[in-house]
Amino acid sequence: MAHHETSLLVSSAESPQEWADTCLRSFLRSEDPSVDERERAWLTSADLFADGAAHLRESHRRIMKEHSATPAAAAKWLVGWYPGRVAHALGYAYANRAASITVDADQLRFGRHPDGWTQVVDFGSARFVVSEAHPWAGSPGVDVVADEADVVATGLTSLVCAAEPVVDAVRTLARVGRAALWAEVADAFVLAGRSTGHASPGAVVERLNAAVRTPGAPWRSPARLWITNGPGGRATIVGQKGGCCLAYQCPTPPDEDLDEQTRAWYALFPADRHGRHYCNTCSLISPQDCQARQLAEQAPAPGCSG
Repeated sequence: MAHHETSLLVSSAESPQEWADTCLRSFLRSEDPSVDERERAWLTSADLFADGAAHLRESHRRIMKEHSATPAAAAKWLVGWYPGRVAHALGYAYANRAASITVDADQLRFGRHPDGWTQVVDFGSARFVVSEAHPWAGSPGVDVVADEADVVATGLTSLVCAAEPVVDAVRTLARVGRAALWAEVADAFVLAGRSTGHASPGAVVERLNAAVRTPGAPWRSPARLWITNGPGGRATIVGQKGGCCLAYQCPTPPDEDLDEQTRAWYALFPADRHGRHYCNTCSLISPQDCQARQLAEQAPAPGCSG
């Protein structure tokens, strides 16, 4: 794996905990920053498996009912809501700070959005992992390893250990393969790098594309990132999933039920000849189509992307 100048990404005056409390949390909240933190519901890993994984089973039923999703699609979304969200946070940490987090399932807490999906993740007192050359080396709560290859291996190994029980439990809810579920975890990790806000986009793309292809990982064909010209001519990172969340199988609501923003989006990117709409990073459309969709929606990432 290539090595990068981490000093370009990290302020020596910034502590790991300060970064987690501000930048990481801001990133995870960015999809809907209007949520009142005082009213957020939290779940632990233990809560997911209590009473025979009742929460996972009920959430699976809820997704199918509210979105007319197939059992397989609901299962993939559920993996994305929990281990996928953890992977998304790890991907952001590695992309922007060349650091990883040692995930401890016993300490994880999932902060839910009012619509039911996980929005923010609390890692508890889990430790950061950095290389010897990193400005955070020697800081409280930080473990130091030899190089970035070890940073990646440590973080992804802990992610897989924490995610595997959820993947196994969700797999019992639908006829869906393990590789298809693990794809949601890998894709979430890589696609955390999408934004216009990186100071060193080339390093981010190289870093995440290489990290997710670390030998021994349980996923097969993960997402990939590339750079294109975005708003204002800025170098912008876009990407495409390796797996598919199967959302295209869900029926499109009647036109009268769509808000103006969604109606305008469907006018710009209409359904295919089968009436299906696709996600902006879908593996079933062309890379060029993915790029066009992401540029159309593109907005700068929250502050402190690095």
